[in-house]
Amino acid sequence: NPNPNPNPNPNPDPDPTPTPNPNPNQVRLQVFRRADGAGWALRTLAPLGKGKFVLEYVGEHVSQPEAARRADGSCILPLPRRGHAPSTAGIDALHACNAAGFVNFACVPNMAARGVLCEHSDAALPHVAFFATRDIAAGEELTYCRHVEPGFFGDEAPARRQCLCGCSNCRGWI
Repeated sequence: NPNPNPNPNPNPDPDPTPTPNPNPNQVRLQVFRRADGAGWALRTLAPLGKGKFVLEYVGEHVSQPEAARRADGSCILPLPRRGHAPSTAGIDALHACNAAGFVNFACVPNMAARGVLCEHSDAALPHVAFFATRDIAAGEELTYCRHVEPGFFGDEAPARRQCLCGCSNCRGWI
């Protein structure tokens, strides 16, 4: 008669040792709706130290002319530039994104976007990663400051939007 118990251990430990996290560098994040009516946002569920990798901005790589052609540019993050060279491409997270699409802009952000090379060495198409610029407390909303060079979105720049970051020295506009 075969054993109906699929567990090969006849005396399982009632308090088993937790399975190690297969990705110990993964940051625990949560998408939430801001209480002030400013929309969706992203927060960390665990404290993050200054310099910690938080997450990658995922989307479609687009050229600067294509970024200028697309609607309002609200989901397009210009690729971080090297030195004083202008951005020549961006990442559009409108249709292909991850949780980074919920990160809001802030005048005093707690993360910075950096171009990183992984899986290839083409400096023209870096991945964009967010890193903590200071210690971030568990439960704190994650934010970044989006720098867009004049003309990146063409002659007709996207309409400026009111900034809702709530910082005491808020510039008022994105």
